[in-house]
Amino acid sequence: MAESTSPILYSLNTTEGRQTLGLRQSTRDALEKATVMPFRLRSGDEASCLNLYQPRQPRILGLPQP
Repeated sequence: MAESTSPILYSLNTTEGRQTLGLRQSTRDALEKATVMPFRLRSGDEASCLNLYQPRQPRILGLPQP
């Protein structure tokens, strides 16, 4: 799983999208063997064991339907 601070406007699942984004050839080759799924993120409280308090609004990831 990876998180981006800015939107990725082109599809990482297509050759044209990977080329348009200016990725290195080694990265493009690695992505050829993968399927990239975009997630929506709703921000919230940290829900890991490092949080001493009970989270009231945990972060939620949403996966689009295939």
